[in-house]
Order: sequence, then structure tokens, then C-alpha cells
Amino acid sequence: MKSSILLILFVIVKCDEYLELLKSTVGVRILPLRIDINSTELVGHPVCRLTVHKNTCTGPSISFNDTISWSTKVCFQWRCNALDHAMKISNCWIGTTKNPVYLIRSNGCTTESALLRTPSYLSFQRAISIGWLTVREVGMKNIYIQCDITLCHFCDPYCQESTPPRKCSEVSNQTVENYDRMWNSSKAVDKLCNPVIELEPTSTSYLSNSSTISITCKPLNETFKTYDPRKNICLILDNTRRKYE
Repeated sequence: MKSSILLILFVIVKCDEYLELLKSTVGVRILPLRIDINSTELVGHPVCRLTVHKNTCTGPSISFNDTISWSTKVCFQWRCNALDHAMKISNCWIGTTKNPVYLIRSNGCTTESALLRTPSYLSFQRAISIGWLTVREVGMKNIYIQCDITLCHFCDPYCQESTPPRKCSEVSNQTVENYDRMWNSSKAVDKLCNPVIELEPTSTSYLSNSSTISITCKPLNETFKTYDPRKNICLILDNTRRKYE
């Protein structure tokens, strides 16, 4: 599959030049990530980075002086440090700035899984992908890589729907279930987006023939049904995130 892709890319190259391309090795240069912040909640400047590793994702990252051949398997790793935000990878290309070959589309899905798979998200701020940097040009010394990263806030409904991408053709049903579970079982997301405020009750009245307890809480001076008698506190849902009962 890889050699056929190279043949398509270099049909105008003479046979001997093509053989030289197959034998050649190149350095890897990662250009700065283009970060789009789709949020008004982000505090400070996010730190995101992309590293590329030979053969496996657990090996050392490719350094400035390292070279790879067209058949070298590589692992892309993306990481971000942005509190309460999730990342989405898109618009990744390899090659040169004049002749970029896009491997990941704007929707976050791969253009060709034989070159690079759709990123697999291990968490909200970490993803990996396996592929090959097979793009070559005559006289090429280095192959360049660049990607976009979009950051969105946990509590943004669009963020939960679009990150990570679930509609890519090679994404399995199990992966989709894992991504949904990642959102639904996250204590950090639930605590942030569905906060509970604790207030001291000012009065208590027990209703006859009923287990319902009516509590009046400061400072809102309203009656709520949610009450923890063991702690003697009112549990009030933040009305900026969820409506009262």
C-alpha cells in the first residue's frame, strides 16, 4: 500500500530517481501548532505540543538530528495543558509548506488511514496516532509537519458532541462508546458543569404523613426539596448550569 502511494505522488520522477527516493532518509521538523481557542473560559495561555516517535508510542521522540526512511513507522502524540478544556486535532499535513499533503481533515478524521490513522483520544488532552511519513520530493532533506488544535470548554454542549470525533469511517462502535463514557463518567466534568452549593438552613418544617422536608435556605430565601439532614445543610444546584426542581 505504501509503495503504491509513493508511485502516485511521484509519477513524473524517473525510475532511478524514484529508487533513490526509496533509499533516502530525511529529518523531521515539527512546525508550531496552530491553536484555536473556542472558549471564553480559558485562563492563561494553553500549552500544547506534538511529538513524533519511531516505531512505538513509548519510545523516545524523534530528535533534531534523527532521520527516518519512507518505511519507518511513527507514532504521533498530541498533548495539551488547558484546565477544564478538551482538545480536537485537525488539519494535519506533512511534506513542505509549498506542497503540503493533508493527513487529517478539518473534521478531525484521517484522509488516508494507510498514511495516518484518525487520532485515538486517551483523555481530553492527550491523543495518539500511528502512521508513516512517506511523502518525498527530489532533494528533500527534511519533512515538515503541522497541525491545528481546537480547545473547547467541558460545559459547552458542542464540545461534548464534537470532541473527540465519533463519525470517522474507521472509528469503531467500541471507540465511540469509550468516548461517550469518557464524558459521562468524568467526575471533573460533572463537578464543573453541575455544581452543588452548600448553604446553612435557616428553618426546617416536617410535613405530616410525608417524608418530604421543606427547607428555607439563605441567601436566596426560597424553598428547596434537596436537603441532607445528616449534615444539616441545603444542597442547591447552581442555576447557571441546571434549573431548580
